[in-house]
Amino acid sequence: MKKLKKILLIDDDEINNFVNTGILEDLAITERVEIVTDGKFGLEYLLRHSEVPEGICPELVFLDHHMPEMDGLEMMKSLNAINFNQDTVFVLLGINIKEEDIQKFRDLGVKEITGKPLSKEVVMKA
Repeated sequence: MKKLKKILLIDDDEINNFVNTGILEDLAITERVEIVTDGKFGLEYLLRHSEVPEGICPELVFLDHHMPEMDGLEMMKSLNAINFNQDTVFVLLGINIKEEDIQKFRDLGVKEITGKPLSKEVVMKA
């Protein structure tokens, strides 16, 4: 498997970020794991890093549903509104997600939906 240059975790839960970073590092599938703590910072991060040379924008993003400032759904809507066109795969992290929200995330381009914390199987599938 080709090693990814960068994975982005967007989650406001420090413990989940610690656990998920450990799982990603154990799998050795990425050169770098970056963390931001809400959808607003995630949106800004993705936009800023999509404007620089190829390979800098994260290839894989794990996105929490419920966060302060801007939640995952609002962030995905904002990305779609500006036609964010990177080869970035989005995976939703959530607990007790309503079926209608799952469909909204899928319609906005989220490829996988999983619980917290990550599992090695979900990471490898994504």
